[in-house]
Amino acid sequence: MLQTGQIEAKYQVSRDTLRFYIEEGLVVPDKVAGKYQWLPEHEAALTNILELRALGLSVKAIKRIKELHETACGTENLAVVEEELADLDRQQADLDRRRASLGALADQLRQRLEV
Repeated sequence: MLQTGQIEAKYQVSRDTLRFYIEEGLVVPDKVAGKYQWLPEHEAALTNILELRALGLSVKAIKRIKELHETACGTENLAVVEEELADLDRQQADLDRRRASLGALADQLRQRLEV
């Protein structure tokens, strides 16, 4: 059983981040004498959260996946991940449009500077 400071060091995550995950209900370690006690199952949940965050999933998506896993799992989780992928596609398309616009502006400025 580890305490929060040990979890911070072990997983290289801030106390604020841990507190946020706890407040969001993503991981719920036991509280004894005002201090969180992290059991192996809490560490496993934290590891899962950190892995999903590293994949770029939002906290909202992770909460939904957790809820679905606890109730139904399967195709519903796939739908959440596909929604995240669609959101990334929209963001990428927006970045591509912005890049093209800025590129065109840069080209115009280069042409004006050459004159």
